[in-house]
Amino acid sequence: MSDQEATLLTELGRYLDPTLETAAAPPQFEEVALDDGTLAQARTAAQAPWYASWVTGAMIPGAPLLGLLMGVLGGISPVLDWSEFGLVMLFILGPIIGIIWLALFTGHRDRVAGIRQAISTQRALQVTGPVSALGEKSILVGDRRLDTVHRISVPAWARTAPCTVVFGESIPSSRRRSARNAVISVTGPDGLVIYPPAGALPFLLAVPSLIASILLSLAFTSAFNAQSQAYSDASTRLRDITNATQCSAASKPGDDCWTWMPGTITWEGGYTRAGSSGETKFSTCRTVLRWGKSRQEGDVRIDGLDCTKQLAAKALPVRIQVLHSYAIQVQLGGSTYQTDRWPPLGRTVDLLARVFQLASLLWVAWPFAHVAISIAYRVRRARSARRVGIP
Repeated sequence: MSDQEATLLTELGRYLDPTLETAAAPPQFEEVALDDGTLAQARTAAQAPWYASWVTGAMIPGAPLLGLLMGVLGGISPVLDWSEFGLVMLFILGPIIGIIWLALFTGHRDRVAGIRQAISTQRALQVTGPVSALGEKSILVGDRRLDTVHRISVPAWARTAPCTVVFGESIPSSRRRSARNAVISVTGPDGLVIYPPAGALPFLLAVPSLIASILLSLAFTSAFNAQSQAYSDASTRLRDITNATQCSAASKPGDDCWTWMPGTITWEGGYTRAGSSGETKFSTCRTVLRWGKSRQEGDVRIDGLDCTKQLAAKALPVRIQVLHSYAIQVQLGGSTYQTDRWPPLGRTVDLLARVFQLASLLWVAWPFAHVAISIAYRVRRARSARRVGIP
């Protein structure tokens, strides 16, 4: 090469892009060890969506049973009715719902197989290069397509900036012919995490989570308020029963006094018993009480006896202790039964009423706090992005 040609090439080199050769080279994949921060990101990236989580699987049979328990403890008929309806629908549609949930659950575990393997071995693959989106749950780094478990939003600047992508790759098995990869993290050149959002907060602060939070708030507020009202009514009745005295000739209607009246009791068939070694600790039977023109349905309770041995499906003559307009005790022979208008929990109902009232107030306030935290998080994240100079 002559001196003139060398001088010409030198002059032309001034106008060439010095990064052209580097940009044309494909990104190199290397195996790296996962530190604590990356392991935390891997666990976040592997989190199951709500419809494929074990919590949803447990709530499918658990929700009607929990409602039934709340209805029995609080004595709330609407809650009992809805819970019984839920159990019937669970019996009819439960197998179908269970199969759909199981398919979603196993499908998610298959998608995160690479991440789970990376967490187990604490090693993953890493590549640095521009990142572009191929879809809502896939990206392209160089000529390699990588899948994400959750939706990813790739900013425009990531298409030209060198981003660091860490992903796990599963080993092929008899059920999976080819290896599946799943992205653990995507980090920009200034350390801004593109995927996954830091911690579990972004998922809880997303719009679907806010809507679910409001719906749950309405449901739980109604349920706890009903429980609180039931225990508050029981507390009022207990206070009236404790302070009441026997009526006299000078008593007037509405006075806090009780009187014994003749009536009948009819067993309706429902009962519960508690005890051991053949002895009955207490028993409860579902009955109908009648006195004068009044009628009262509910449970009667007695300690140390089996109510099914004394009561019958026919009307039996009894003496009924009446306070205001409801019966509180029943005398059948030498046995005395307490009705469900006399709270079996005693003064505990006062504490339970306050606890459920506090829970109702907390559930009312929760959606407002949830929305406020969501707005504050978005504002803070936007400020952080502007501070590092990334649009």
